[in-house]
Amino acid sequence: MKNPLRILRQAARRRAFTLVEVVTALTIGVLVLGAMASIVMVTGRTIQKNRLADEATFNTRKFQEHLSREISTSVVSTKYNLTNPQYTLPNADNPPRYSRLEYRVVVGPLATVALNAAMGGSTIVLNCPAGPQPHAGDYVMLDSPNLSGNAFGGAQIASVAPDPAPVTGGTVTVTLVDTIENLTIDTKSDIPPDTLINIQRKRGYETKVPDPDPSGGRVVELHWLENAGDPASYTDPTKYVVLSRNVDAAVSYLFAPIPTPPNGTSGVIEPAVGWQFSYLAYTGSSYVLGGSGAYFLANQTSGLIMSRSGDPLNVVSYATTSTSIPTSSVSTTSTSTTSTTSTTSTSTTSTTSTTSTTSTSSTSTTSTTSTSTTSTTSTTSITSTTSTTSTTSTSTTSTSTTSTSSTTSTKSTTSSTTSTKSTTTST
Repeated sequence: MKNPLRILRQAARRRAFTLVEVVTALTIGVLVLGAMASIVMVTGRTIQKNRLADEATFNTRKFQEHLSREISTSVVSTKYNLTNPQYTLPNADNPPRYSRLEYRVVVGPLATVALNAAMGGSTIVLNCPAGPQPHAGDYVMLDSPNLSGNAFGGAQIASVAPDPAPVTGGTVTVTLVDTIENLTIDTKSDIPPDTLINIQRKRGYETKVPDPDPSGGRVVELHWLENAGDPASYTDPTKYVVLSRNVDAAVSYLFAPIPTPPNGTSGVIEPAVGWQFSYLAYTGSSYVLGGSGAYFLANQTSGLIMSRSGDPLNVVSYATTSTSIPTSSVSTTSTSTTSTTSTTSTSTTSTTSTTSTTSTSSTSTTSTTSTSTTSTTSTTSITSTTSTTSTTSTSTTSTSTTSTSSTTSTKSTTSSTTSTKSTTTST
């Protein structure tokens, strides 16, 4: 009989792994774990890259649509250049590009002057319809007296009351930065009641290095100023909107003016805004593929936008008043020609008896054409015939004819109305 302990030891020796088997198993395990780790890292990088690509696309589209909406409704004027888009803070290029763009938009419908505004004062009381209301920093635009053509591009508002003015509309008192007289060019006068007033607001875009700057100068922020007429809008974070925090600092001068060509040349006939935008996804992690600057250089976009709002100083187009169309009067000259013909014929014959015949014809008419004929015939020894014809011609024809034969005959014919005939005969 075999020893049970020996049997157990032999079985234990058969269940153990050799060194080669252990090393092989460890190698396979390490390879599998490495493959899994690689899959996790690649998946994480792909997700990160896709997220950054989506952010870049969204950010670019957001800027482009915002700029297009604002500039397409901005004010352009061939009369007052200061109301057109203005560019400041240029770079050293030739021609330069600019990091700040300012433009004007119309604030709400046209307001009307409620009370006479004396030119020696600086206060104007307005009746404002419902909608956006004037704020401090806005501009009062008026052609008579001319507040629009001064060196400020309008009469800037220093304060309004009530502040803020209710969007439901009503009476708003605006105080200008100076008197109406000092802000007026050309003829100076009061502003009478019921005068239409156009209010414009300055808005702007600006690229600016953030404070603090975690990117070390690699990216800058893009700000939009809803009321650039207020100087605090450029520095107070509560008064501007950050459109993007990832503008590539290497192309931070986004704007360029498109000038109007000289007279007689073709091309752009209105001021336009040229722009470019490059999104740089900075993450602070160089190993993330989507965070490298070179990856997003292909994301740079550019374009040109023109205003489509027209000139708001044209009061007729805003007040929707009727337009008078001048008409020309044509005078026609009518010429009337009158022709008179008189014929007299006399024949005398002597016989044993004498007969005298006299015929008289008289015609008066107001008709356009009148014809009178008288004929007298006698078989006596003496015959005398007188025939008179009078013709007046304009348009309508009326004819009267009388024939009388007797020893002594007198005839009178009178026509006083066109197309009416009256005959009287006495013998």
